[in-house]
Amino acid sequence: MDPTILLLILFASFVVLVLININRAFFLVVALMLLLFPIVNISFMPREVMGIHGLNIGNIVWLSAFVMAVFSITSRKGNLRFSSYLSLPVMLFLFMYLIAVIWTMFNLDAIQRPGHGITTKSLIMEDLLKPLQLLLAGWIVMVYCEVEGNTVRIQRVVFIIPLIIVPIVMYYYFQGSIGTDYVSGRDEISDLFGYHANELGAVGTYLLAFALITKEQRMHLLRYLSIGASLMIIVLSFSRMAYLTTLALIVLTFFKLKHKERLVLVSLTGVVIIVFSVQLMSRLYFGIDTSRKKVDINQISANRIDKIWRPMIPHFLDHMIFGDGVYSVLKTPEARVWMPSHPHNAYLQVALDMGVLGVAALLWLLARFLSLGRRTQTAFLYVVISWMLMGFTGSSFYPTHANFIVWISYGIALSVRREKLYKLAQADKPEFG
Repeated sequence: MDPTILLLILFASFVVLVLININRAFFLVVALMLLLFPIVNISFMPREVMGIHGLNIGNIVWLSAFVMAVFSITSRKGNLRFSSYLSLPVMLFLFMYLIAVIWTMFNLDAIQRPGHGITTKSLIMEDLLKPLQLLLAGWIVMVYCEVEGNTVRIQRVVFIIPLIIVPIVMYYYFQGSIGTDYVSGRDEISDLFGYHANELGAVGTYLLAFALITKEQRMHLLRYLSIGASLMIIVLSFSRMAYLTTLALIVLTFFKLKHKERLVLVSLTGVVIIVFSVQLMSRLYFGIDTSRKKVDINQISANRIDKIWRPMIPHFLDHMIFGDGVYSVLKTPEARVWMPSHPHNAYLQVALDMGVLGVAALLWLLARFLSLGRRTQTAFLYVVISWMLMGFTGSSFYPTHANFIVWISYGIALSVRREKLYKLAQADKPEFG
């Protein structure tokens, strides 16, 4: 369908919804925003509308949701401001990230491989505006949950996300795969889906963590389908770190589940493993020299240790306190020969880009996130654990398209905490008369 026609249909539908019921319109726009986030970069999605680059369906829906969120908090009593969302550790980490982006913006000549296409414009669009959009999406969700008075409807929408992703991933995989070889299908996913396959594995683990713990009694079937779809996404990402993270999630949450839920989880996991057993074994042994029965950690890490992590140590030591700005790996002598745009380790990325101070800010942020997850007893705790585990061999702690669920679940957790604090305050009020 022509993107302009699609835009006009969405706009007309939005106007009708506003005229019927403003609250219902708010929910549908927020829901559409969440459902579009994981697929907005897929090859078949339009990148522009009416010939204007950047004016795409995802951005238009996000802007509509943001406007409605601002309208909602300005038209009602309460103290739901950005300060509720941007706590001190979040603000500190984001401030240091901003400085790292600006430093690279004014130090582009240090990049050894211009072929990566990093320019002032790309830094503004990709490393500043898109992360800001993602952060505000989490805030929009928090505002909606506050207006709604609960998080149930948003939870249901998040459950649907894996069900949208998995058929597209399966189509691309089977379209590109040759026989039982997983590599060609994996490359097809990376080329057409908008995520690198390892990023897709991270998305799958975050969605799995959300579905495992978030409970809504009337929607058991949808939740189970979401768990199954998330497992499929993880398997088809062929990310070994995603497999380890999934195992850790199952171990951590297994005894927190009800007996029926455990049976469903074991059954779904078993079916997925059996169906893709050949491809899984091929991936687990990929790059490992079994002929001499010599397996080391470097092989398991896909040569990241020798080719990326160890060569980056001198550069880290040279910029240990403040770092060398984003894309710091491309500012090293090794980048003249070969180096990816990120070090395939989220912790090392922060250390290289923002130095020891950035690592300290990150640890404070993660500690606060874990504390929030424990206090609210939401899935946010396990989403953050998945985020931390995936960071060892990839992913990123910066706001990126692949970790949108982290910030969405953060908004949900904050809404739950505010609701609990409000109930405690109401209970403490003295009764008169």
